[in-house]
Amino acid sequence: MAAEVSVEGVRELEAAIGPVIAAYRLDVEERTLRTAANITERAKALAPELHEADPRFYPGELRDSIYMTGMQGDARGKFVAVGTNLRWGVFQEFGTHKMAAHPFLRPAAASVAGGASGAATLVSTTASRVMVRRARLRGDVRRLQRAGRITNRQAAQISRRISTAVRPRRRR
Repeated sequence: MAAEVSVEGVRELEAAIGPVIAAYRLDVEERTLRTAANITERAKALAPELHEADPRFYPGELRDSIYMTGMQGDARGKFVAVGTNLRWGVFQEFGTHKMAAHPFLRPAAASVAGGASGAATLVSTTASRVMVRRARLRGDVRRLQRAGRITNRQAAQISRRISTAVRPRRRR
């Protein structure tokens, strides 16, 4: 038993759907930019400020460094980046072995994008991932030191070893 199927009007359907798809893409881009702007504002409000005098930094430097890029695209799709260009911003966000974390970007993304229909994804550079990995390892060392399981000298040696041993992973 053989059946023959004929479809007519495919070109007309494509012509009618084209503007709808373009309008949808524009709407998604506008919502993405609006969400990123809201995340930027919230992150600036949550950014910790310097309370003690330090000649290397000025109060509000982290807050003032938080930025938002325009719409960008790569192989994965289009996105907007929100972040800080200060090297020590990652230390504030994730903490180090000497200081506790004072997150400002992740809570901002969670509070703003949690209500959005899209999802906010935090991406990081290789350097920031290495710094976070080192900070977490040093935090473990600090906990061992406070518990009395290692001496201050051993903690310093391990911390130096972490600095030299934890490097960016090479892709294979």
